[in-house]
Amino acid sequence: MIDDDVRVSRATSEELPRCATTMAEAFHDNAEFRWIIPDEDTRSSLLPVFFGSSLRHAAAAGTVLVVRRPPSAAGERSEAEIRGAAAWCPPGRWRPAWWRDLSNAPRMFFAAAPPQLRRFARRGSQVDRAMRDVHPETPHWYLAGVGVSSDARGTGVGSALIRAGLDRADAQGLPVYLECVRELIPYYERFGFEEIARIDVGDGCPDQVGMWREPVG
Repeated sequence: MIDDDVRVSRATSEELPRCATTMAEAFHDNAEFRWIIPDEDTRSSLLPVFFGSSLRHAAAAGTVLVVRRPPSAAGERSEAEIRGAAAWCPPGRWRPAWWRDLSNAPRMFFAAAPPQLRRFARRGSQVDRAMRDVHPETPHWYLAGVGVSSDARGTGVGSALIRAGLDRADAQGLPVYLECVRELIPYYERFGFEEIARIDVGDGCPDQVGMWREPVG
């Protein structure tokens, strides 16, 4: 069920840090990120910085869509106003630097100890290589990531963020590609996606899949 107050719009540059916080919260217990950053405290400090860097790239290459909380009675918004965010990259710019070199994200050096950063870089690079090996070459929109705050789950925020991007892709006659863990396959099948590739990282990383959706209409 989608709440009546769910409205999707483009994120402003000032909102990107809050979007990153929302994404970090949403992915904190994700099986892949638990493998990449096993220590929970390190994951809590590193993920907001990581997603901040990634979302800045996505905003420059494509679009970061958000759902905001409705305005208060006084017409003011709080700092925690972002209910959900999604990063969409257009054809030809599909790589949103999810695993960019640490030199491109110096804030990471202040978010975790060197041994943890080395593990993050090593395992993140493994994931990146596995994803690149199976990424389709056909022009497409890429859903690089979607995250919803804990108090907005089940209200239709994630669905609205996905459908907004799909509507744009459909209007342009373009397919859409994404990666997800196996547990989310049924969720994305509801939007018309089909599994087209297995992403095998190895070393105990949970399996992921690549999913593809042809344009509708």
